Amino acid sequence: MHFDSLPAQEKAVVNSLNYQAPNGENWKEARLRATEYLKELKEGHHLIATHGGLMCALTYALGVKHVVPNCSLISVEMCSKSK
Repeated sequence: MHFDSLPAQEKAVVNSLNYQAPNGENWKEARLRATEYLKELKEGHHLIATHGGLMCALTYALGVKHVVPNCSLISVEMCSKSK
């Protein structure tokens, strides 16, 4: 079933930071896995396609507190931390 077609109560469960897909990972684990991948990218422009749930997990950590709509285009500039 597609997320957009879920009843509001089920959407709230899936949107919970502690939600874990059956036989899968929770949002924190998914965000960590994606962040580790992003750290490996070289400088430059990259096009990355993923599902909305992972985008929400990543953008939530950046302060975006609303659900990113399905099929969204998000531009994020990543820069290395200064030492």
